[in-house]
Amino acid sequence: MSSYIHHEILLFALSVCTGIGLLLGYDLFLALRRVIPHCSAAVALEDLLYWICTGFLVFAGIYRTNQGSLRSFLFPGAVLGAWLWQATVNPLAVGILAGILGVPVFFGKKITKRLLFALKRCRIFIYLYANKRKSRRKGSSAGGKKLRGFKGSRKVGSIEKKGAQTQKTE
Repeated sequence: MSSYIHHEILLFALSVCTGIGLLLGYDLFLALRRVIPHCSAAVALEDLLYWICTGFLVFAGIYRTNQGSLRSFLFPGAVLGAWLWQATVNPLAVGILAGILGVPVFFGKKITKRLLFALKRCRIFIYLYANKRKSRRKGSSAGGKKLRGFKGSRKVGSIEKKGAQTQKTE
């Protein structure tokens, strides 16, 4: 075979690999969406940006490998590569990628939860400290504290007396 045919076969194989790579990149987005839920607007924006970047990458690849001339077998080769990926590896790939991406997301959520817990505890301590200082300022005199305690104990005593009176009348 001539070197020209070898070059064309190499271009076809490269276009098949390009199709596989494009679908692998999209599966990465699917796995990321499975791990971190997205709203529909974010999904649409991701898809739009993905396909715009994909178009530029495919154009740059064609321009670099074939001096910018389009061959009729490049696009069917990319479609064949995407179909091969979809038919064979895709069902496992999304699950495996989701598992791999899930590990750092899991630890990130754990760390975030711990940091937020510490922040909430700090806010609680600050709140308790501020209230303790306010209560010291309000009841700074010793007589005020005893008076409050006396009022509370007098109420308890009056309830006990009422209970004893009702038992005697029965």
